[in-house]
Amino acid sequence: RGQGAAAPASTRKQRMTRGHIAARMLRPLAWHHMDLRGRLMWLAMLPVLIFATVWGVYVVRQRAADLEAQLQQRAQLLARQLAVAADYGIFSFNQAALDNIAQGVLRESSVISATIIGAGGRVLATRHAQEQGAAIPPGTLQSMLEASRRNGSAGVSEQDVNWVAHLEPVSTPLLAVEDLPEVSPSQRSNTLQGYAIVQVSTRSIQTQLLEFGLSVMALLAGVLFSGWIMARRISNNIDQRIQAVVQAAPEVAQQFALLFDPLRRMLQPVRQPVELLLFLRQHTRGKA
Repeated sequence: RGQGAAAPASTRKQRMTRGHIAARMLRPLAWHHMDLRGRLMWLAMLPVLIFATVWGVYVVRQRAADLEAQLQQRAQLLARQLAVAADYGIFSFNQAALDNIAQGVLRESSVISATIIGAGGRVLATRHAQEQGAAIPPGTLQSMLEASRRNGSAGVSEQDVNWVAHLEPVSTPLLAVEDLPEVSPSQRSNTLQGYAIVQVSTRSIQTQLLEFGLSVMALLAGVLFSGWIMARRISNNIDQRIQAVVQAAPEVAQQFALLFDPLRRMLQPVRQPVELLLFLRQHTRGKA
């Protein structure tokens, strides 16, 4: 019990010691412990700090939104290229061509996986770069297929923290021939052959955003340092003027004393009779 009681006491003492050290380090930054020069510097730097913080957060958020939009457009472009290239392979049942097409898309930077699915939902070809990240979960892939079917075989995009994926339908365009009246309008429309899905990693966004954030922080640090130098010069100038006024106050008071000293001497003979009259008046009122 004695050792157990001693351990918490030492812990509390250590915490108190750390708290006292932190309080002593931060004490000069407290407003009521600052001198006039420090307060003037804080007042001059406060608008610059607020502007730098708001501007930095806004710029970084805008850059992140732009990078996400660019990555989404890149995934859509790769998926459309894969869909166009996979059309003939699906139509001709050429498995080697489909594998080569998926492998070619996988060679692009930041691509995690490239998948070609038939119209019936069977996976015809897929390639996955494990070093780039995990592939699309089967449940997410199935929900993308169902969403595309509900929307009339339209493109579908899905986004996660670590990747962005886009599904593009593979369709064979058919030309309307006027010399074949027996072909119905439904047969003249595009024929759905399957789906092409491309998954792109967001690591490039994180890297670019980190580099951009460091650049913004360096720029803001330069601006804040310049503002600090200007604020210090301004506060020093104001402090010197105030110190000059404080030092000149005794001299001014002495000059006023010398100026009014002859007048005080002139009024000294009149002061005693006036005081005597006031005393007699108060004494007379007291007897009454």
